[in-house]
Amino acid sequence: MTFAQRLVALLESGRRESTYKLAVVLALIDVCVESSQAADGALHVPVQELAHRVVSYYWPQVRPYHEHGRLAQLKGSGSSIPD
Repeated sequence: MTFAQRLVALLESGRRESTYKLAVVLALIDVCVESSQAADGALHVPVQELAHRVVSYYWPQVRPYHEHGRLAQLKGSGSSIPD
């Protein structure tokens, strides 16, 4: 749990050019915290749940932004994550 808190603090203070990475890490942390460990210490992370959370966390970054369209992740690349 301490590792997760330190990781979130690091990500919150970092650059925001690759926000999908932040969404993936936050979703993974949330799913792991909410899941139960097996007797042998293994942790099952359901991929469907992880994917659902990544999309829900990242969606505000890819929806149209008023009259300007989608927010660009990489300037000049011509493509975006949803593409």
